[in-house]
Amino acid sequence: MRIVILCLLIARTCLGTEQFNLTIKEFEEKFHKSYGTLEEEEAAVKNLAAHEAEINAQNEKFAKGEASFDEAVHSWDDLSNEDFLKQMTGLILPPEDERVNTPEVLAHFDNLHKMYNRQELPDFWDSRDPGLTNSLSGWITPAKNQYTCGSCTAFAINAAAEAALIKAGADLDSMDLSEQWLLNCSPYGDGNYGCDGAWPDAYGKWLPTRGVLMHEDDYLYTISANKDDCKDGPYWNPGYKIDNFLHANDCTDKEIMMQIKEYGSVVMTLMVEGGFNDYNSGVFSGCFSGGPPNHSVLAVGWGTLNGLDYWLIKNSWGADFGENGYIKVKRGTCNTNYGCTVVTALESTVCSKDSPCGTGEGHCASNDMCQSGSCGSNNCPAIETCPQCYDLLPDADCCEGPVCANPTYFADDFCDDLNNNAECNYDGGDCCNNGNLGWNVYCSACECKDPSARCDGTQANMWSCCSSSSPCQENEGACDIASDCNGDLKCGKDNCPGSNFLQHHNGAMADCCYEPTVGNGCDGTQTNMWSCCSSSNQCGENEGDCDVDSHCLGNLKCGTNNCIGANFQNNADCCYQ
Repeated sequence: MRIVILCLLIARTCLGTEQFNLTIKEFEEKFHKSYGTLEEEEAAVKNLAAHEAEINAQNEKFAKGEASFDEAVHSWDDLSNEDFLKQMTGLILPPEDERVNTPEVLAHFDNLHKMYNRQELPDFWDSRDPGLTNSLSGWITPAKNQYTCGSCTAFAINAAAEAALIKAGADLDSMDLSEQWLLNCSPYGDGNYGCDGAWPDAYGKWLPTRGVLMHEDDYLYTISANKDDCKDGPYWNPGYKIDNFLHANDCTDKEIMMQIKEYGSVVMTLMVEGGFNDYNSGVFSGCFSGGPPNHSVLAVGWGTLNGLDYWLIKNSWGADFGENGYIKVKRGTCNTNYGCTVVTALESTVCSKDSPCGTGEGHCASNDMCQSGSCGSNNCPAIETCPQCYDLLPDADCCEGPVCANPTYFADDFCDDLNNNAECNYDGGDCCNNGNLGWNVYCSACECKDPSARCDGTQANMWSCCSSSSPCQENEGACDIASDCNGDLKCGKDNCPGSNFLQHHNGAMADCCYEPTVGNGCDGTQTNMWSCCSSSNQCGENEGDCDVDSHCLGNLKCGTNNCIGANFQNNADCCYQ
């Protein structure tokens, strides 16, 4: 019983760890390898033998309780150490004088410290754990494989982006961002050399500016990089988008922990050496040189095993590496505090045929995803939430307003119906400026559709301001018939009050809507006496002012200067028997 308990406590098998003595043929069969020349095969035999000797020695120590991790043979153990690092890592470090934390980074950490000074960080965290993350499946996607391309940084940044999107609310099962998109389409320079490596800034500063994402199914990984072969879509919108990126230098353990818990993961840079490449299980503690980092990975948690504090790290060497693609690295080793990078995500509008977007919203993939029927190209607003990001226009397409249907006749002093909309500025102002000669020749309604236009005489299109679809209130104009006026108001004749109507319309008399029963009918007490009688508002005997007989009821006639009573002004015409 003591032996069993001891075995469980030290997390090792009491039967001993595996010893490896594969022949080159067995290695080829196990990992589906082949060699083009005898020289290549001989080099593979030599490299495999050296790796197996180191692995077996480490496993003997592990079995005796003298080591904290064991190792296993992997598909890359036929490579020299130099070739392995070139193909399976890929971190490029920035110049030392650029390793300065910006004010944004300092403020970021200051806020985190204030937040976590009021709460304790747990002794154990795993962003894959549904219980800890209060989610259905955790926040982390399965480990991927970069194969023989030094693209670890692209995989690490995408892994962080996937975690941020899932934490924000995106679906884990469908989450699979394209690394090829980053390799082929992110900008040249700034430590971005495709399969020859990159610094996290190269992708982290670019990804939030896109406004969209590309799915692995739409841009498959080719184990290569070609900046001249960038694929423009189709883009993918899972309902969330990356909105910010932040890189810090010389991060403390607490700062890394706070960010993992707050954002789901941290892109970590570290040193690969001392058996890291053949790790199988346990807590890796083999780093010895204290050299600079050469590999980008994703830290998703932390804990303690057999007295050793560790980082839980998602690697990009496939699920066959380590513990389903993960490695536990002893904290404070392998230069894991050199730098830390986070990305964040927020909700994004999803345009569809069933739910089309408005102007300025996106991403749209076709015109029928827009209310206006017009989807633009690379026209979404630039990202404003990422101070460290590149100043680049996004790839995202946003819905546009309707274009001018008759661009040839735009702003030509004539109102064209098809251009009479806000996006076309009401035909360049033609439909709201009746001062232009012949402005109403080519339009059917001849009305300004600008909702901000008021019918008080200040608008340029005063002559068509009132209509049946947009009736005017009292003392607003110009109207043509009673239906241009609201409710029981009538349309008068040359009765618009105020200087606005005269000043803006060259002194022309305008017709305004009026209340026909102000005072005692048309008995001279109303303010708009001169237009009280009309064909649609006929007057009775001794009521005025009238202009023609049809303004009077029945057989009454319209007189001349015949209105009686002090209420009427001189020269007023009234209906008489």
